[in-house]
Amino acid sequence: MSWLFCISKVDGDRHLTIPFPDDNPLFTFSDATLHLAGGGSSETALCENETETSPGWAVVGVGFARTNTETRLLTRADWRRLLIEESFDPVLLDGHFVAMRWRSGRLECFTDQLGIRTLYFGRCAYGVCISTRLDWIARSVKGAEIDYASLGGRWLLLNQFSFGSGISGTERLGPGGYAVFDHGTPVRSSLHKRWVPSFEPSTPERAIGTLERFVRCALTQRDKPSLGLSGGLDSRFLLALFSHLSKDGFSTHTFGDCCDPDLQIAHRIAMALGFPHLQFNEPLPPVPTCLSGLKSFLTQGALAEPASSYLKLRYYSRLRAIGNFMVDGGFGEIARRKFFNRLVRFGKRALLKRNLVRLVRLVNSPRADIFSPEVNSLLEDGALRELEQTLDELPEVGKIGLENLADLLAISARLPNYVCHEQGRIDSEVLNFMPFLQPSYLSEVFGLPVEVRSGGGLHKTFIRAFTPALTRFPLSKGGTTYRYGASDDFAWMISKMKLQLGKQYIDPKPDLLLTHLREFVIDTVQSKDVAENPAYDHHKISDSVVRYFAGDSSRRSEVDWWLTFELWRQSLVSPGN
Repeated sequence: MSWLFCISKVDGDRHLTIPFPDDNPLFTFSDATLHLAGGGSSETALCENETETSPGWAVVGVGFARTNTETRLLTRADWRRLLIEESFDPVLLDGHFVAMRWRSGRLECFTDQLGIRTLYFGRCAYGVCISTRLDWIARSVKGAEIDYASLGGRWLLLNQFSFGSGISGTERLGPGGYAVFDHGTPVRSSLHKRWVPSFEPSTPERAIGTLERFVRCALTQRDKPSLGLSGGLDSRFLLALFSHLSKDGFSTHTFGDCCDPDLQIAHRIAMALGFPHLQFNEPLPPVPTCLSGLKSFLTQGALAEPASSYLKLRYYSRLRAIGNFMVDGGFGEIARRKFFNRLVRFGKRALLKRNLVRLVRLVNSPRADIFSPEVNSLLEDGALRELEQTLDELPEVGKIGLENLADLLAISARLPNYVCHEQGRIDSEVLNFMPFLQPSYLSEVFGLPVEVRSGGGLHKTFIRAFTPALTRFPLSKGGTTYRYGASDDFAWMISKMKLQLGKQYIDPKPDLLLTHLREFVIDTVQSKDVAENPAYDHHKISDSVVRYFAGDSSRRSEVDWWLTFELWRQSLVSPGN
C-alpha cells in the first residue's frame, strides 16, 4: 500500500537510530521528536518538510476539492495550502486518504470521513508508533497479541462493524478519525466519527450531476482512465456516463477467468461499442513468486478477502505500467438499495426491540470453523458487542427508516472494514478512485426517496436515455446471467434455479491456488507452530485439509479461509519470534 510509518519520540535524541520497516521509502524525515517515512506510489504518497522548525505534512491516498460546478483532484500544492491552515477539516473533502502534519514535536493525524484509508498506533520502545500498516505496528508493540473478541464481526458476520484493530495494545483511526501526539504521548483522540448524511432532499438530476463531475475529473487527467468493467449494472452505469462525456478518452479492463460470464458480457459490450478493452488473466507464477505475492496480499488485506482472491486482484500494477489510472464502479449498489436486505425484510421487529441475537443471525456469514471452543466464544461475544455499539452510534430506525439505516450500516461498517484494506494496497500500485464512494455523491443519494433508489431506477433511467445500446446486453450476478430490465426478484430466482441445475459458473480460483500450493499448505498445517497453537482446533483444520486434497470439494472454503487466517497471523509476528 501507499504507506506511512512514524514514531512520535519520547527520547528527544535526533541521532537515535531507528530502522524503517521498508527498505525503499519515497521520503524520510527525522529530528529530535519525529521519525517518519512513507512510500508506495509517488502519485498517492506525498510529503513536505523544509526545516526542523517549519511545519511538515504527509498524505497517502487521494483527495478531491469540490465546488458547485467542478470536482478536482488535489495536487501537492493543494495539500500544502490545506494542511498549513489551522482550520483544516477533512469533512470538506471527497476522496480516500490519511493526512499528517507536525510542528515542534506535535503531530496531528486525520482520516477521511468514510474511513476508506486507516491508521494504527501503539506504544513502542521509542514512544508511539503510528502507521497505515497494522503488521508493522504489531511487530513494534511489545506483547501484542491477536484480540479475538475484536475479530468477531470480521470472522463471523458479513464484515466487521466496529473499528478495533484486532491486536492488543493497538488503536485504530476509523472514519473521520483524529489523533494528536506530543513528544511520544497521545494527548487527544477521536478514534472515529461515523458518517451520517443530512438527508436534505435531492433529485436524480443532482445526484447524477455530482457523479458526472467525478467522471469529468477523471477524463481531464494526464493519464487515460481505465474503467473496471463487469456484467453488472453499476459499472454499466459508469460506462454510460463516460461514453456520454467522451468517445475516446478512456479504456476498459477486466481481471480474471475468460469463462466467467461477468467478464464475457464485459468483453461483448466493449467489442460491440468499440471501447479499447484489456483483459488480464495470466498463468500462475512459480510457487515462490506466488507465495510472496500471496503473503503480501493477505498481510494488507486484514481478512477481508480469502487467499484465492489474490489470483484475480494481482493486476493493478499492469494498468499503471501501460499509463492508465483506474476508475472502479465499486459500491454502486448503495444507490440501488442492495445492502443488508435480509435485515430489511426480516429485521424490523428485532431492530425495534434491540434483539441482538436475532440481528446477528441476519448478518451472519462465518468464514471457517477452525478455532477452539474458547476462541469461538470470544468471537461470538465480540460480534454481538460490535453490532450493539454500531447501532448505538447510528440514528434510530424510527427516525430515518429501516432502508436508510441498512444503507448507513453498509457505509459505516463495510467501507472502513472491507473496502479500506484493499484500497490501501491498490494505492501503492496505481492511481485510482471510486466515484460511487464519495461523500458528496452519497449525500445526494440519501436525499432521494427510497422508492427512487430501489431497483436501480437511477442507473437504468440514465442508461436508457444516453446509451440505450447498453440495454441490449444481459446482466450477470453470482455466476449467472439474466435479461437486462429483469426485476431483482426474477434475477434472484434465475440464480437459484441455475445453481440447482448445475448451470452456474463455478469460480476455479480456489482450486487453482490450493492445488498449486498443495505442498506448502500440507507442510504448514503439519507444522509445530500450527499444531500447538491453542487458538486453533487443529483436528478440524487437519481433517479439512486432508479431505480437500482427497477430492472433497465441500472443504474448499474451509481450507481457503484457514490459509488466509494463518498467513495473516504469521505477518503479525516479527521474524525469528
